[in-house]
Amino acid sequence: MGLFKSSGMHGGQSDRDVINLASFDVLGWLPDFSQTENIAIYGYDKKLRHDVILQSIANCYGYEGIVVLHNNDELVRDIKNFSGKYPDVYEECRGVGQCHVGVTNPVYEPLFGMSAERIVEAIYPEIDRNSPSYMQQHTCGEVLRNYLRILELQGVPYDLDELIYLVNLDINELRSAELRDIDEGEARRITGALQRGNSTYLQVRDDINAFANKLSGRIWKKKNWDEESTDVSIITSVREKSILTIKIPNAPAVLNYISSEIDELVDNNENFLLVIDSIAVAGTLLEEKLLSSNMPFSTLISSDRVHAVFNNDESKMSQSLGLMDGIVIMNCRNATDAKVYSEAAGQYMREFVSSNRGSARQDFSIFASSFNEGKTRSEQLFDRITPVEFTKLGSGAVIMDQRNSTITIAREV
Repeated sequence: MGLFKSSGMHGGQSDRDVINLASFDVLGWLPDFSQTENIAIYGYDKKLRHDVILQSIANCYGYEGIVVLHNNDELVRDIKNFSGKYPDVYEECRGVGQCHVGVTNPVYEPLFGMSAERIVEAIYPEIDRNSPSYMQQHTCGEVLRNYLRILELQGVPYDLDELIYLVNLDINELRSAELRDIDEGEARRITGALQRGNSTYLQVRDDINAFANKLSGRIWKKKNWDEESTDVSIITSVREKSILTIKIPNAPAVLNYISSEIDELVDNNENFLLVIDSIAVAGTLLEEKLLSSNMPFSTLISSDRVHAVFNNDESKMSQSLGLMDGIVIMNCRNATDAKVYSEAAGQYMREFVSSNRGSARQDFSIFASSFNEGKTRSEQLFDRITPVEFTKLGSGAVIMDQRNSTITIAREV
């Protein structure tokens, strides 16, 4: 009967089961995110969407990390002014920092805070064992582990700049410059492993450089020798319970990498809120996470249309809506866009009774059975909220609350 199932609170299946209100306090309705919650807001009213995001940040502020992936400079301006909008919350947790990463501020530190295994997976994603490339990828992964072992033995935190430096040294340079202070037996083992496999280390060099190029100029830039690490990453921001925004305009490779950092956080049972605003995730590893039914972290998805997030894939749009604990849908511009929201709201059964005198018409009939002599009962499914109704919301909204099994139409929000 739809993604949002009727509770029967307002009359059961034969009732439309929709609450109609003059107004609805969306900000007061938002959860405190003390447990995992998945919320979505779709519509063209950016102010309301921003208000929902800021209120969600306020509800988490100082208690867990907040990561905002976006393509929306106006949202960043609002987040920077958080202290002005929520002065009491800000004063209570003055130690909460903010960092805003993007093309104009590419200060991100890829790989920083990740384990060696997650770094290997980020650069060499798991592939099927039957793939012709499996053995080559496995061998490259082993070489990469040895480069990471050098950094570990040196006591140097993993980051992309350090790794690029190492892989671009030839073996003799590596031995004389980077392995001279390492235990001789360990140094021989590492150089032997790097040289094994017909110069696989050269392929790893190419792969690391190619990986870096996908991130360069978007969230990261290669440092000069005298520039220090910024230590900016999703992992450090979440652990410090701070706010990190990352502008990602149409960069699937960046989203794939960020998915790897999220894996690291999940490995360590870290709680955080992931906000997605005005970006498409279709075809990325992040999309796979957002469509998983067992995400151990909270999400808030915000966009003009769910179609833009999942590239008009009806199956994935429906799947995402079905995973939400709460959804706010503002006025839609056309019934075609509204169809997926109508389907999410589900259907209800209406019963019709007609007198059976002579030849009785059964215009509304899925199945029919006679009851009492001379009468016919027929039933038919109807949309709980039709696509056309979504186009006539005006300044109102539909609020689908899976947590309380309610659907509300509000004339004002």
